[in-house]
Amino acid sequence: MLSRCRLIRTSYAESWQNTTAQIIRMSRARPGSPSSHKPRIAFRSVDLFRCESILLRSHWVLVVMDVFTRRIIGFGIGGQYIDGPAVCRMFNRAIAGHALPARISTDHDPLFRFHRWLANLRVLEVKEIKSVPYAPVSHPFVERLIGTIRRECLDYTFFWNSIDLHRKLDAFRCYYNGVRVHRFLYGHTPANLAGILQHRLQNSPSMAGKAIATDFSRFPSPPK
Repeated sequence: MLSRCRLIRTSYAESWQNTTAQIIRMSRARPGSPSSHKPRIAFRSVDLFRCESILLRSHWVLVVMDVFTRRIIGFGIGGQYIDGPAVCRMFNRAIAGHALPARISTDHDPLFRFHRWLANLRVLEVKEIKSVPYAPVSHPFVERLIGTIRRECLDYTFFWNSIDLHRKLDAFRCYYNGVRVHRFLYGHTPANLAGILQHRLQNSPSMAGKAIATDFSRFPSPPK
């Protein structure tokens, strides 16, 4: 029994090492195809999480982030019950206005096994890399980002419906990318690391961290 446990532990360790090496190897930029009008971004992570509104209605959120710059690309909001086509719509909405990624990493959620999801990736010419089953440490960046979104935004933010949720998550995305500095990025913001031109903070009062935090903590007004 002890030898069997050691064998299982060894196989999981080898699988994690192989997946990590594959992510590093696949994260290198590749040249865009001749038919592409925009350059392909090297590597992004995709994951799902669920939250509840002030009316105790569940909403699914799909988040897409850039692995190297830690930048939030976008969010896709779904209802309480989602399937393959719904996940495709959420993904397409999250990456709308951005260059298509060359590769994405996902976990082994059954929602990422639907035929429509796989067909959507084939049409977009996006290669999918799976994390190690039952090992969140093999999908660390997006898992940590989800925890940050919960701690700094959703844990004390009320929202009424999917529209209100999308508005507040988009405001948090602007704050996270353009204002919030990261120790891993040596005190820089993800937007600065990505080379995106940003206005100075004093010229954009709505982007100030204090103003955004105040807007998050404010009790939402009922929808009209």
